[in-house]
Amino acid sequence: MSRFLQFLNGTGNAADSGKKRDGRKAEKGSGLDTHNFMTGGSYQIDPEEMPEFYKLYCDHLRQFGPLTLTEKGSRIGSLRVDLDLIYSGQVSDHKHTREQTVAFVKAYMAEVQKYLIIKDNVEVYVLEKEYPVYEKQKNRSKSGIHIMVPSLKTDRHVEEAVRHSLLKKMESFFPDLGLAEDWRKVYDPAPLTHTSNWTMLGSKKDGGLPYEFKYIVDWDPTDGEVGIDDEVPLTLTPELVAKFSIRSSAIDETLQTDFAREQLRQSEDTPRISGGRAVSAPRGRPTSRGAPGGGGADSRGSSPTRAVMQQPLTDVQKKYYEAHTMNLADTRYTDYQTWINVGICLKNIHPDLEDVFLEFSQQYEKFDRRETNAKWDSFGFRNDGEKLGVGSLRAWSRQDNPDKYTEIEKSNTGSLMRTAAETQTEYDVAEVVYSLYRDEYKCARASSSAWYRFVGHTWKETDKGISLQCKLSGDLVKVFYRQVSSISDRLAEMDPCTADKKLTPDCFCDRCREEKVLAGYNALINKLKTVRFTENVMKMARLVFLDEEFAEKLDENKNLIAFRNGVFDMTNYTFRPGKAEDYLSFCTNMDYDDHMPYYQHPCWSEMDKFIRDVLPDGEVRAYFMSYLSNCLNGNHSAQKFHILTGSGSNGKSMLMNLMRTALGDYACTVPISLLTQARNKSSAAAPEMVRTKGRRFVTMQEPDEQCNINTGLMKELASSEKIICRDLYQGSKQMIEFDLQARFNLACNEKPKINTQDGGTWRRLVVINFTSKFVSKPTLSHEKPIDESFVHKTTSSEWAACFMSYLIHLYIEGNGFHKLDPPEKVMEYTSDYKDENDVIARFIKEKLHGVEEAGDKVSQAEVKVAFNEWKRSNDIDRGAGKIADMVKRVTETFGSGWNKFRIGDAA
Repeated sequence: MSRFLQFLNGTGNAADSGKKRDGRKAEKGSGLDTHNFMTGGSYQIDPEEMPEFYKLYCDHLRQFGPLTLTEKGSRIGSLRVDLDLIYSGQVSDHKHTREQTVAFVKAYMAEVQKYLIIKDNVEVYVLEKEYPVYEKQKNRSKSGIHIMVPSLKTDRHVEEAVRHSLLKKMESFFPDLGLAEDWRKVYDPAPLTHTSNWTMLGSKKDGGLPYEFKYIVDWDPTDGEVGIDDEVPLTLTPELVAKFSIRSSAIDETLQTDFAREQLRQSEDTPRISGGRAVSAPRGRPTSRGAPGGGGADSRGSSPTRAVMQQPLTDVQKKYYEAHTMNLADTRYTDYQTWINVGICLKNIHPDLEDVFLEFSQQYEKFDRRETNAKWDSFGFRNDGEKLGVGSLRAWSRQDNPDKYTEIEKSNTGSLMRTAAETQTEYDVAEVVYSLYRDEYKCARASSSAWYRFVGHTWKETDKGISLQCKLSGDLVKVFYRQVSSISDRLAEMDPCTADKKLTPDCFCDRCREEKVLAGYNALINKLKTVRFTENVMKMARLVFLDEEFAEKLDENKNLIAFRNGVFDMTNYTFRPGKAEDYLSFCTNMDYDDHMPYYQHPCWSEMDKFIRDVLPDGEVRAYFMSYLSNCLNGNHSAQKFHILTGSGSNGKSMLMNLMRTALGDYACTVPISLLTQARNKSSAAAPEMVRTKGRRFVTMQEPDEQCNINTGLMKELASSEKIICRDLYQGSKQMIEFDLQARFNLACNEKPKINTQDGGTWRRLVVINFTSKFVSKPTLSHEKPIDESFVHKTTSSEWAACFMSYLIHLYIEGNGFHKLDPPEKVMEYTSDYKDENDVIARFIKEKLHGVEEAGDKVSQAEVKVAFNEWKRSNDIDRGAGKIADMVKRVTETFGSGWNKFRIGDAA
């Protein structure tokens, strides 16, 4: 091992101490690294160690040849340009010319001069590879140009501004090259961020060629003219390598011009825009970016509810997000609001993605760098609640360019697999699993290992993610086997390694690197066939797949209803495939044929007759069918509580069975005690209420005897207010909150007692009177012949499918029934019910009798005693009918003198 490699990695000799023994390795992901090998290995070299570092580096190059060492940029660094000239097929010579490159350098320096104060002539160094490198696996050739200006040092904003100005002119500098990529990729933006790595002088990519000095362009700032110097450095010295380092301190920064300070100044007083989904452009904003009008002063402020410390993004992560961002359609940077959403999305993913947002925004012909920087600063990073994030970015990318999306995802998975092969850790394997199955699996609760899988069109709970764990030893092993096969094929075409293992035990040649990766893959394959390793991977997967808001988002979309073969959208009346982002777990558990009208179902005529027999009054039937149709949607403003009543054998139970069968998971039954008992404390478990989350139709079983309704809770349920309760299965302190979507229905022969006459209660109550009676031998007009088969038919899939088709037809025909008022006939039933429950009216009717001539005055005390006694004898709650209300009603009925009535039973 050379002294340089010992300097980096340490001797490992116990007799040595400190850095000499342990080396200068930087912990992965710490952000402290200053130098990295392209083939693996990160190091932190302190400033005072740099002279020794450069000397040992040059010694190694002279003795052993090029390395693959890169240097990480700093905030201030020398100007640099990387032009990646890639051609399809095999190209033996560079296609660009010196004249073309010099023309570009002149234009480049002219732009630089707008931003930096340059008084003296500047030497611009041009570096190229000896010849293009052919990549057989990709059937392409890589040429390129590196341009370095070591005497001028600045920050990323200047370099990115210069690139933006030149991008549209690149074809004029280098015409007709026939490049495989567009200039936005050729003029590499990554080095300009001052956070990525730059290949050091004398190093190269593994299997590639190093960049070498070709000539120097001497640029004159007074007139922009240039001279060419072909006498370039031929020997790498520590001083030369140090000169071309891209790491500099702030004191070395070249002064900026007034123009630069004005154009690149970061806004410090721009209002912050929330990172939430509901953000919209301020009033008066144009629909197209760059158009005049509208300020940002009306933007809503937002800040995170808790501080969050984030690790810096890795290069792999950043390239992944950049690839998806640059895959977005043009309209996402030309339309103002969608541009804002992209920025919010990227800021929510990670605040370090500012340069990606700038690169994305620069595609717009009216790009304003100052506006873009200020807008980025205005976005508030949001780490809680509903927000735009990685899922949104991927969904947009997939929607805008599906083929490129697939390519990006495949490349990302490949990078993660190589990392896993290198580290052999459960976490990195879990990252690979996540990249393959993140759209199919979610972990809702890590503590209880609650997993969901997207199957068909909805999410289904899976027992502790067992199905995913099975994939680790099956499908995932096959994925790794394919990588093994691919590497084996490449190795068969490679020459043997010629390195002396004694001198370079850690050889980084193509073959040794591939063999190392191959060994890593084989080791992982063996591990993935063991119980312990797969269990540990699943433990890590809980954290990687965890979506803490998943359970809350399930079935919260009020405008969708799922079938086994798709999803019906109630907003636009379309039937489409279900998507993971619909977050549906409930299903009707039957197929829906959107091409078959309800009346074409074979059972329609029989079912229609059944419905007409159960509800013979056309006005009542039309209303109730419309009401049931409206129950398909989770949004409802009517705020009604329906009581379905009538004498026994009236068909209402069978009609409810039909509705429940048609709705499947969207319907449920809760005990009547929910409405008859006292309201639970807020901390009490309420499993019956938790069951109603996401449901559309709830029925209550008939009470054993006439009972009193808790009208306060009834009004709350009918009003679809937000429900807060404790889930018995989530833990003793786990409270859940959700919007109530269900319509509540009480089916009973004996209507419950309503001991109040307040308008809020009776405005919500609707009584549907089922007047028919099914008997063996009907003789009366309201009697219908009983058909025992209806018990089976109303729970059959045939009838349910037909009934659902009918309800959807009604919903579309009624345009969603946004306003559905009960007809007069129904209100008559409800009014009679109200009268039955008017305690004071009943008391006056039964116990107070008017007389023609005034007599002795009846005292209030006598009436109060009679009122209380009457309630006791009629088993009416003592709290029903307030005394003050009773006194007022008596006065209204008989006058203020209280001498024109008597107390007693009717004669």
